[in-house]
Order: sequence, then C-alpha cells, then structure tokens
Amino acid sequence: MNFQIHDADPTGNVYFTRRRVNEAFLEALLEEFHKNGPKILERAGQENPATFLKVLAQLVPRELSVEHSGSIIGKLSDEQLAAMISECDRQIAEQLAKRAAGENAKLIDTQASQRRSAAQQRLAGANSILRRRHINSLKLASTLGGGSPQSGPSSKAGASLGL
Repeated sequence: MNFQIHDADPTGNVYFTRRRVNEAFLEALLEEFHKNGPKILERAGQENPATFLKVLAQLVPRELSVEHSGSIIGKLSDEQLAAMISECDRQIAEQLAKRAAGENAKLIDTQASQRRSAAQQRLAGANSILRRRHINSLKLASTLGGGSPQSGPSSKAGASLGL
C-alpha cells in the first residue's frame, strides 16, 4: 500500500484534515484491492474462514423487508393473478387477430369525392349566376343602346354597368 498523506490544513481545521486523510486512505485501499484483491480474499478465506465469513456477513444488510406498495395486486391471490394474466393474454391475442384481419384499420375519408362534387356544384352555380348576369347585361345594353347583343361591355349601357 502506498499512502499519500497531504499536509495538514494550514488554518488548523481538523475536520478538513481528517477528511483528506480518509480520502487518501480509501483511495489507497481501492488501488490495493484492484491490484491484489482476489488473492487477498482467497488467502483470508483459507487461513481464517470464520473471520472471512464474519466480514462478509457485516457487508450484507441485517434486514431486508419487501413490502407491497399498497396496490391491489398485493392483495390478490395467486389464482386471481393467474386469471388476470390469462385474460390479458386473451385480449392481446384478440386484438392481434383483428389487426391481422384488417379490422379497425384506419380508412381514408370516403366522403372526399362527395365533398369535391359539392365544391364543384358550388363553382358551377357561381358560374351560372355570372353567365346569367352577363346575358342580362347584354340584353339591357341592346335595349338601351340599340346595339347588338354581341357588343357587350363596349356599349354605353354595358360600360355604365361596369361590365
């Protein structure tokens, strides 16, 4: 073992001095364990098995309590737990079978073509209204100005209507 003890705390603080000594000791102990730990443990077990086992026993916690965290599962019997597990397995198998058969598959909106036709109908309706207005304005222009219905917006009446 190779100890490296640092100088004492220059301000005289005993706490920090002890802390540095403890850190140095533990570092040296860890280094020695990495180098010769398995050999030392084997030799200690052969030469003095009682002491070796006593040290091992001191490393293990004296009591290890395992408790349920208050959930309902801790209050169920083994049979009830087995029944729950088998039911979960059955439900999972059922869902996998449905998925494989294509059930519950997400479909693309089937109303899209109908919506498109509704939009086309609105557009067609707007076009027919515009055509009727245009025809009416041409008729009005021909009666007011005496021009032909083909003259359209270039006539005086058509120009006054903003067409």
